Amino acid sequence: MSHMITSRRELLVSMMTEHLSYRTKSMPFDVQKAAMKTNQSLR
Repeated sequence: MSHMITSRRELLVSMMTEHLSYRTKSMPFDVQKAAMKTNQSLR
């Protein structure tokens, strides 16, 4: 049961990461670093 929740959360995180990387391609580098920091704090 908890494994399903974990995989679902990881799927959500991966989707958010993909969305962020897609959005940050046209953003400055420091914004990319901030997004990466936020992504690490989510884990």
